[in-house]
Amino acid sequence: MRSRGAFCILLLLILAIGLQLRLGNPGEAQVVVPLGQLSAVLSVDQIRVAPATPVALRLQLMNSGHASLTIRLACDPAHDFKLLDESGRVVWRLHPVCDPNVVQDVTLTSGQALTWDGSWPGVDRQGRPLLGGRYFFYGLAMTSPEPAQAGPLPIEVTGPTATPGAVDATPTATSQSCARACC
Repeated sequence: MRSRGAFCILLLLILAIGLQLRLGNPGEAQVVVPLGQLSAVLSVDQIRVAPATPVALRLQLMNSGHASLTIRLACDPAHDFKLLDESGRVVWRLHPVCDPNVVQDVTLTSGQALTWDGSWPGVDRQGRPLLGGRYFFYGLAMTSPEPAQAGPLPIEVTGPTATPGAVDATPTATSQSCARACC
């Protein structure tokens, strides 16, 4: 019951800060983050998975305004996906390193979107299946001056959880990445 209450509080918090969590087909979900004339949309094909089960990810940066908009993408690759555990620790990233010397201006007409697809392989940074529990996906478009971020989008990994009192010895050193993408 405690876990269900925590999940309800998380959903209320997401809605309170202007995010929209949308459920589509069974197991699919997306979160929409309004960013002025832009909207960042993060979608997953599953929200409840067994350990080591891949999850398809999609990030869209959409011009939700009425006029054309030029945005600056300030890294290569121009997107990233990351997965955090309940304590906020990054357990996986698709692109931990990017080249900040690659800059591209892109003009989006009204309703047009940039779309990036990726896949989480169902494991942590060291290739180990995750323990059962709740995790949170984020999608980042490496826009300048700040990245456009969509999330959190909660998923549940089923299976065994950590033994009470166990310590995770996984190193948590921050990986080298664009300075603007460190969030």
